[in-house]
Amino acid sequence: MITSDLLIGALLGGSAVAIMAALAGALVRQTLAKRAATRAAGAAQRAAQAAEQRAETALKKAEAAQRQADANGQWYEAVVGEFGRLVDRLRAVADIEAGYPGVENPGPLHAFLTDTPVPGYCHDAENLVRDRAAAIRSDVSAAARAGVRGVADTAQSYLTRLQIKIDEELGIHTDIGPFHQGLIEIDHLATQALHSLQRLRILAGSWPGVQRDDCTFREIVESARGRIGPYLRVDYNYEPETGETWVEGRVVEPIIVALAEVLDNATSYSDDRVDVYVQEVQAGYRVVVEDRGLGMNSFQRAEAEYLLSRHATLEAAGLKDERKLGFAIVGRLACDYGFRVDVDAPSSSNGVKAVCLVPAHLTGRSPRPEPRQAAPPPREEPEPAEPPSITTAAGLPKRQAHARPAPTARSPITGAVPAEGEDAGMESLFEALRAGYADRDTEQGQS
Repeated sequence: MITSDLLIGALLGGSAVAIMAALAGALVRQTLAKRAATRAAGAAQRAAQAAEQRAETALKKAEAAQRQADANGQWYEAVVGEFGRLVDRLRAVADIEAGYPGVENPGPLHAFLTDTPVPGYCHDAENLVRDRAAAIRSDVSAAARAGVRGVADTAQSYLTRLQIKIDEELGIHTDIGPFHQGLIEIDHLATQALHSLQRLRILAGSWPGVQRDDCTFREIVESARGRIGPYLRVDYNYEPETGETWVEGRVVEPIIVALAEVLDNATSYSDDRVDVYVQEVQAGYRVVVEDRGLGMNSFQRAEAEYLLSRHATLEAAGLKDERKLGFAIVGRLACDYGFRVDVDAPSSSNGVKAVCLVPAHLTGRSPRPEPRQAAPPPREEPEPAEPPSITTAAGLPKRQAHARPAPTARSPITGAVPAEGEDAGMESLFEALRAGYADRDTEQGQS
């Protein structure tokens, strides 16, 4: 800057060159000062901008950190809540596996965890509980079945001895009277008790506990009829060509047990008569049981067909009412021994029509020699022939029904009898009913 001192000095004696030099130096210094000031201002401005950017970046980072912290907190709460829900889910799985009705699995709590590993871990935990429950149930059921088989074997052995003793007493006390009739009634109760034990041992995975020789369909039907309470309401329409057809001994007892279950079901749901007849078909023979009850709806029929077609076993953890296990017993026997039972055939009486199909390869001609019949004396009634004595493998006697003239075709053999012949009729009936159980082998009849 040109000051007053410079002007005065120039005027007073300085040369023009000195003045110009002074002026130039002043201008240079002034320019340099401005540039320095400008640079300083720019630097300050840049510093301020950098500081502002850093502050803005720091703010953004702080905001991002806060958002992440909030998200982490939400994830934490979600995972904690999901594992809390997992406890409820596992409890529900345990209740469902235990067979409690009306239990529902609540499922996941948070849908936004779907794409994370958490649902997979929860699913694995549920499967682990199911697997362990199934293993425990299997172990418990196996132990229960073994226990049931042991108890049933022992009780069946004693009841078998009881029936053998009853047969011996009936052979001694042949006079028809109150004592004789009482023995017959006791024998019938023992027969029903034995059938109840057979039901349990079959569902427990064992065989029926009785091995028979070959028998006719007539003997099979009468033996099955004798194992239910209301046996007098069962009408067997006997036909010689089917009733005297023989069935292989290996499957006789299973078919009798299955048929007894069907008859018990028919008489339980109908107060009227129950018809039984045997038909020959292309595949073998059909034993038909038809009642006059209310029938079954589509759901009951579907459930019955399901039970009749599966190999059921007793589940100790989910044991149902023992009185409602008949179809399950029939289904197991049918699967084990190669016959079939179904209830899907239409009934002419609007009730239930159950059909037991025995394949042709399980039937055949009489395995026993025909007894020689002597010519009857003139003008006298012929005496009924006595079949040959049959014994079991252990030599125990088998009580056989006395041979009698075959009834006429399609006529019931179990109808009413005159009052004066009631005792004799009951004796003949129970002779036939005991024909199966008296042949049991107490030493080989255990599984």
